[in-house]
Amino acid sequence: MGTWTATRTLYSDNVTAATPPIVRLEVYDSDTTTILASRNATRNEFEHADRNQEFAVNYTNSVAGDRLEFRTYWYDHASTVRRGVTVR
Repeated sequence: MGTWTATRTLYSDNVTAATPPIVRLEVYDSDTTTILASRNATRNEFEHADRNQEFAVNYTNSVAGDRLEFRTYWYDHASTVRRGVTVR
């Protein structure tokens, strides 16, 4: 329970092309079927091509013991890889 930050480490090969969203990051409570937090990330949020970069999503979990999913959806606008997820 409490307020947390889920940080995804992402890698993208092109950070200068058009700027539609390239990934959607979600924190999902599968017990209550509720999206606790979400955000889109665009190419221009990456500082450099071909380097890992962290993207944070803050969320509040109000039910102890619920199963959470840390989802990443790709929009097929860029070659992007998720390297990992850290929760603090």
